[in-house]
Amino acid sequence: METCILEIGVERARLVCGALDRAGNFTTRTLETATLGAGVTVDEVGGIGRTEGAEAIAKLGRLVELGRAHAPASDLHVIAVDSLGGASNARAFVRGVERRLGLAVTVLSPRETVRLAYAAARAEAPSVSGQAIVAHLGDTAVDFASGTRATLDVEATVSIGIERLLRAYETGPDPLLPEDAGALFSLVRLTAGPAAKRLRAWGAESFLVASEHVASLRVAASAFGFVDTRTQSIDRLSLHAFASEALNATSVDFARSGITRRRARSIGATAVVVDALSDLLGARQVRLAATGPAEGAALEILARPLDRLAAGAESRGRY
Repeated sequence: METCILEIGVERARLVCGALDRAGNFTTRTLETATLGAGVTVDEVGGIGRTEGAEAIAKLGRLVELGRAHAPASDLHVIAVDSLGGASNARAFVRGVERRLGLAVTVLSPRETVRLAYAAARAEAPSVSGQAIVAHLGDTAVDFASGTRATLDVEATVSIGIERLLRAYETGPDPLLPEDAGALFSLVRLTAGPAAKRLRAWGAESFLVASEHVASLRVAASAFGFVDTRTQSIDRLSLHAFASEALNATSVDFARSGITRRRARSIGATAVVVDALSDLLGARQVRLAATGPAEGAALEILARPLDRLAAGAESRGRY
């Protein structure tokens, strides 16, 4: 059985398909990613600009066509993550999306976004047991959750997403400059410090980071020889060394590993953010996952009856 999820944020949209076989094994694949780029106007004026909104809806339409080619209409679902809710006109944008796409959009609350990202990361790492902290490194925010399998003990969201940080350092289409790495490391420690203190109070045996940005980091760090490919993990010393190499690497260096310029742009900044979070949490080893809320939604849909809404979702329709 397979289902496809279109995940909408202010910076990008992802079309993800998940499958659950008879043995209960869950697998996912990202069919396509589209850059929406509405985060600039949200940060500057608080809402999604008319031009940016129209362009975003057109791109979403193309993703829906692709999704319908891979799954029946009943198995294609649309979710809007909590970062979209940061726009003052998010509701109007969602209504426009629904009219154009002909599909209901489930608007996730921050709590629900965190829960789905946590569930997906734990599913990708079934060997991780006991208490674990999951940090989902999104475009506009980092969502934290700590728990034991399905039980969440503490959650937090901090507005230090990768694209937002790159925009703050005015990188444009280029990567973070090496000379800005120290300032970024300190900024992450300062901003995420209170959340990290709460998370550490619960104790945790494992630390997992996940998202499309982390997926790019994992590919690059593996190609550069820093990742344990058996466990898809990296130790702190290797992470710190890789961050330095990534910040000084060129697009040509990344291209040799099959990494596009677009994906390479965020790798150095992502490595610095993960390094800073690991330092705050006292983690000696970091598990790298390529999942997000879309994968969590697919898992939930496949694992239980479709007529049950995800708890805590502020919804305009059912997924």
